[in-house]
Amino acid sequence: MMIKYFTGLLGAAALLLTSCPDGGAPAVIPGPSKDALLILIDKTISSAPDAERQEVFRRGSAQAVLTTLQNPGDVVQGHFIQQNTAGATAFLQSEPVPVFKAPERGGGKSLKDAERRYKAKLQTIQGICNKKLREAVQETNNTKTRLYTDLWGILEVGSRTFSRASYDTKTIHILSDLEESMRGEGRRDFHNKPITSKSEAIAFAKADAQTLQEVLDIDPTVLAGTKVVVYPPFNALEASGFALNRYYWEALFEAFGITEVVVK
Repeated sequence: MMIKYFTGLLGAAALLLTSCPDGGAPAVIPGPSKDALLILIDKTISSAPDAERQEVFRRGSAQAVLTTLQNPGDVVQGHFIQQNTAGATAFLQSEPVPVFKAPERGGGKSLKDAERRYKAKLQTIQGICNKKLREAVQETNNTKTRLYTDLWGILEVGSRTFSRASYDTKTIHILSDLEESMRGEGRRDFHNKPITSKSEAIAFAKADAQTLQEVLDIDPTVLAGTKVVVYPPFNALEASGFALNRYYWEALFEAFGITEVVVK
């Protein structure tokens, strides 16, 4: 696999050698992008994907891991969606991709050896992430946390993950039916009281956006510009309440600066 980082370095070096036509200062050359990927897997009883949908999600997310972990500072993190999503321990937390350091001494062979070691290190990070992703997809939740679905918590997890650095791209992959189901004052339980219309879904989302700001640690400026990719746990979307749940989440995401939502 060719690494974007090396390609970017070569391109930047070539451009730096070229002055502006008018004799002014050379143009500022942007460095390689710094990317972050957050993977969220619903492990509650309302979201039970079959083997086919699990594999579709695993393949799509595994490719996203490889695409994300290319440049210095890139990271991947994974969490389960359950009763206490925001407070659960990550099942996957990669080390940031390190900076490539060219050898100070030696010739071309030393440089090629250093590049080979760097690529091997990168492939090791990618491989560990995809191994943990595969295990997480297959894992079964046998605890009481599977009885409730705290999807609101994914916004706090995303805010916390993406606040660790200034990322050029931020992506969230979600395997879930998007059915928030929590008990308690001010919470939504769409399992027992499903959304009945698109207008109701949007109205709920607008009301809940204010509540989330008060009860969770969410920074809209950090979440703004994030891309969300949703993998429903079933194929027959038209035969479920997923469409109405989707309207709710699209409106809720938008309230926090997330406008690109793709359903696979």
